[in-house]
Amino acid sequence: MSRKKIEVVELNKKEKKIVLEETKSPLLSFWRKNYFLLLIVALLLSLTILSIGVVLTFKNILVNEEQIIENVSIETTLTNYIANITLDDSALSEDTAVENFLKSKSFKGNGEVILVKTIDNDKFTIKYYSDGTATRYAKAVGTFTRIKPLSNGSYGINDDGLISANANTSVVTVKETKNYAWGKVTYYNDGSAEVSNADINIYVRNSDDINENYISNNKVSYVRTTKNVGSTKFTYYNDGTIEVVKNNQKYLFRDENDISISGSDVIFINENSASVYKTVKTSDGMTIDYYQDGGAIIRNGNKSISVRKSNSIKLKNNKIVEIVDNTYVEVSNARGNVTYYTNGAAVIEDTDTKYYIPENSDIKYKYQDGQISSIPDNKEKLSNETTVDDENVKIFEQTAVVTTKDYINIIPKAKVIFDTNGKIKKIDTKIVDDPKEFQITNNTNERIKYRIVIEESPKTNLDTQYIRYQLSTSKTYIYPSKLKKWTKDEAYEALKLKTTNYILVDGVLEPLETDSVSLMFWTDYDTIPNSMQNKYFYGTIKVYAWSDEETIE
Repeated sequence: MSRKKIEVVELNKKEKKIVLEETKSPLLSFWRKNYFLLLIVALLLSLTILSIGVVLTFKNILVNEEQIIENVSIETTLTNYIANITLDDSALSEDTAVENFLKSKSFKGNGEVILVKTIDNDKFTIKYYSDGTATRYAKAVGTFTRIKPLSNGSYGINDDGLISANANTSVVTVKETKNYAWGKVTYYNDGSAEVSNADINIYVRNSDDINENYISNNKVSYVRTTKNVGSTKFTYYNDGTIEVVKNNQKYLFRDENDISISGSDVIFINENSASVYKTVKTSDGMTIDYYQDGGAIIRNGNKSISVRKSNSIKLKNNKIVEIVDNTYVEVSNARGNVTYYTNGAAVIEDTDTKYYIPENSDIKYKYQDGQISSIPDNKEKLSNETTVDDENVKIFEQTAVVTTKDYINIIPKAKVIFDTNGKIKKIDTKIVDDPKEFQITNNTNERIKYRIVIEESPKTNLDTQYIRYQLSTSKTYIYPSKLKKWTKDEAYEALKLKTTNYILVDGVLEPLETDSVSLMFWTDYDTIPNSMQNKYFYGTIKVYAWSDEETIE
């Protein structure tokens, strides 16, 4: 029999009634009286805790202390040539800088490109060139349109004549046409020209480069005539180049006086013939024969053009892109104490001195002897030579030959600037004013953000307040602006950067998207003082990227 505690809860004497109730614990009694209020308090407390948890979770997502910036997969076409920036006190006005920048957004101003395909239909004549540019002639209205390549390098027009919305174009008009012995030239009002009805049709970016016998300083020249002497075949080009095929061997000459013809006999009397040292067969069916004197013959089947300076032939993916001025050279031949270069020049090293020969075919040799018989009057005598570390610099009367383990550069001597230790500080190739162009590609399936910066070298002694830049992408144009220092934020700390960097632009790339960047630096003419003379800024363009889910404060 259980025993329970009871208590009197009501005593009613009038009705002679007593109400008894089992004794409860104080806690239970409190709960019964206040349970509704307690439930409300518990609910509010639960909601408060949940809200704090959600806030903390999102904060950790948005402000990640360990940003994985360097692991985002991007690709750029930045090379050392493009990325490395050197500025001096040579200043530009803002108007000039803007004008130069906008010009660069249209079409390149120099060089020649080869016609690779023509489409002719009822509405249009479309011509595709080796550098990715194209032209379209609309027959109904008689207009010519030049079309730049897209950012990925592909043509900005299809075979139906439809121009991509992302392509830069320019409508040009014909100024005049002129017939030369080697072809027809159509001159346009933007200063360019088209060569047609020739052995190999080309587009000339600067029509001022067209001469009666050749095109540009690189002497692009067409065939003038051919003849056979016995079993020996002669091909004469308009610039004076002569290709001789004798006993199935190819030789190149620049002067008819170097060849003696007697009946069917052909003799190379000055022993200065150049033979083929390298042949390249391009993937689009052309053949380039590189000769020991630095020249080249480009062949398309049985048609050909001569190029005096083979270093001007630019190839990419085993295709000819363009023929354009270039100061970087290679050695094309070494004969005794004479070094031949791919720009058509040579250096003679005698025991007492050295000479630079601008046109190496002017060096004559004794017949059946091989010793030099004469050198030209326009030779340049060596005035100074220095070798510091891996840099050898020969300074001639007007020209400098710079040789390092990575390259050979032949330029006017005034363009080489040394530091106090005699080491090359700068080679002024007059490209400082030209915009740098490169591409950025998002290789991921995520939307990413990127930041383009320029990292300042410790060697810099030019005050950056006088530096200006302008930049454009497909989505952004930054008008001439001062450099903005990248202050220490989470991205800066995550990358463990120790150097001084300046932010140029922040951008976004969609999954697998590619964007083109054009960037130009200069020193400001209106503000730079005389105290900045002989001062330099050295920097390197860099690109950082991270997932769009992360943020930069």
